[in-house]
Amino acid sequence: MPVSLVTRVFYPNDPPPFIDGVRINSPHYLCKLVLNESSPRRYTLVVSQYEKMHTIFYTLRAYATCPISLGKIPNQYEHVKQVTLISNKYGRVKQ
Repeated sequence: MPVSLVTRVFYPNDPPPFIDGVRINSPHYLCKLVLNESSPRRYTLVVSQYEKMHTIFYTLRAYATCPISLGKIPNQYEHVKQVTLISNKYGRVKQ
């Protein structure tokens, strides 16, 4: 799909984050998960930039009192369907 036809809309709190800490003027962000026996065992961490002006590189560090593992999410999109949009006098239609 051509990039010019894709529009992304970002709502910072829809849905609300599981944990959302205080943002400060610092390159560091500390988040603490307090778990119990019934807590989920898998979490997804999303690193993002709000109102991105340029790419920011980052380092992720995790500390724990029990064994943990971190890894990239595998490619979940094994099947891809490409749709071409064309315009006519009535607007955009799928081809």
